[in-house]
Amino acid sequence: MKIQDAVSALLGWYNARAVEGKGRIQPFQYRDAGAAIGISNWETHAQFFGQVQSGVDYACYRCDLPPLSLTAAVPFRNAWTLDASFDWAFPVETMTSAARNHTWTSEEFAELIAATSTVGGSPRIKWKTELELNAPQVRRWAEQLGSLSIVPATSVPRAYWWVNQNQTYRDETLGGFLWSPKTRADGAANKFYENMVDVRPGDVIFSFCDTKIKAIGVATGTAHAAPKPFDTSGAYWADEGWQVPVEFRELPHPIRPKDHIELLREHLPPKYSPLQRTGDGLQSVYLAEVPLALADVLISLLGTQYTTAYARLTAVTGDLTRNDEQIEKAIEGRTDIGPTEKASLVMARRGQGIFKLNVAKNERGCRVTGITDHGHLRASHIKPWGASSDVEKLNGCNGLLLAPHVDHLFDRGLISFADDGTMLVSGLLDPAVLNAWGISAQRNVGMFKPEQAVFLAFHREEIFKKAQN
Repeated sequence: MKIQDAVSALLGWYNARAVEGKGRIQPFQYRDAGAAIGISNWETHAQFFGQVQSGVDYACYRCDLPPLSLTAAVPFRNAWTLDASFDWAFPVETMTSAARNHTWTSEEFAELIAATSTVGGSPRIKWKTELELNAPQVRRWAEQLGSLSIVPATSVPRAYWWVNQNQTYRDETLGGFLWSPKTRADGAANKFYENMVDVRPGDVIFSFCDTKIKAIGVATGTAHAAPKPFDTSGAYWADEGWQVPVEFRELPHPIRPKDHIELLREHLPPKYSPLQRTGDGLQSVYLAEVPLALADVLISLLGTQYTTAYARLTAVTGDLTRNDEQIEKAIEGRTDIGPTEKASLVMARRGQGIFKLNVAKNERGCRVTGITDHGHLRASHIKPWGASSDVEKLNGCNGLLLAPHVDHLFDRGLISFADDGTMLVSGLLDPAVLNAWGISAQRNVGMFKPEQAVFLAFHREEIFKKAQN
């Protein structure tokens, strides 16, 4: 049996156990799992089974799920031991807890089986290569697993909201914000716009687009006045409106509320409802409050993908009690800077979401690490914010999406990039840092656009070279 076929067969066995356990996988012996996929002589084929199980766990990593091998009664923990060249270790205990407490679904197993096409060859070599090239990404995957099975009671949302994003879904989910006009075009009040000022950090937003709930968001700040950030959407909207910072995570299996309207209908509010009683959307709605009873049903329908998304989002957003409003008050209270610099700092914070959206129109993800999840990336100015004109500060060609540790190096001039994508490394940067982070000093990240090259030239001359003097 080929390894890829064996990996698919083992995933099928795990799926059957999950169905039997109503989503949970009861502890088992590896020998029994091997027998289930046709390994009759364990002593002879134990090493082959190890390869197969590595392939299963690699698929779990690619799908952002806990490693299935750790649901065994006695997991082979040595498989998660790193050599001395790494300055970190896999948190096996929390990874095991996440795997055993996870409620597995048939949709997740279908996703895992589809991902086995990426395994090919030896899974152990795949793992080794991944650790050499993307160690920070593997580490983040492992360390975040501990938050998947239990959502802390302290992070229960204060309120739930429903946002209709048919026109603005891509811009808002990539840019990390909600935006609405303050009033209707005729100047009259609109409850669905007024709701923007009631959003608080930690509130959950259900993102509705193309008849489906496609993403979950967590607010990271309160509403503030901001210019319209869209190029083409909402041509008739006012130029200034309300903007709320939100971190979004797309759902792997969006649900269509109309398919479940019999469960939802009795919980729809009589006024300012996000849905019609038929289950169809309402074009007049932008942001509607979701009653707790309705939120409970929606969360139940979304299942573990909601729990996973919410846990990841709250892990990314961190301490939501220290919100944008508090930070802005802290800026206002500083005595070491004048009013002009205070205003600049506040405007820089508020413009970050729009800048990230503009950068995302050119950059898919971090060119150095390959990470594309925007929740783990920073929009980094190429020409520093303080040296940029007002136009350049929001110009998407003046930015890169970078993982935080890469942003640290780029911001300090320890790395830069040639126009052809060659990564330039400062002689001041200890090679051990790049090795520990799994970054090759000979990396080429791909050609940049001419519009980006203008800003990169500034970074090379004014940041990279001057940092070495």
